[in-house]
Amino acid sequence: KEAFTVERGARPGVKKVMVIVTDGESHDHFNLKNVINECEQDGIERFAVAVLGDYNRQNKSIEEIKKFIDEIEFIASELKSDHFFNVSDELALVTIVDALGSKIFALE
Repeated sequence: KEAFTVERGARPGVKKVMVIVTDGESHDHFNLKNVINECEQDGIERFAVAVLGDYNRQNKSIEEIKKFIDEIEFIASELKSDHFFNVSDELALVTIVDALGSKIFALE
């Protein structure tokens, strides 16, 4: 509600883009569907990156990893193939910088 306001530097009429990079599940997942619906209504295009490094280091189960990936993928806008990335560890973020940057630049 506050991120894309004129008071915070947003310009009226421009494309709204949100990039979420996380290495863990949200603590407010119970509200996720409502937040995504509000983003859709506000025309916010969402890119989501799931970083699996901590999950891999802690030897989390396949089920825990899948739950995490599913949650972060849910956050991403459609087409998921254009808006969702998952990387094996923090160093692998470098590999998606160019792809993500070109997608965002194309929106501008």
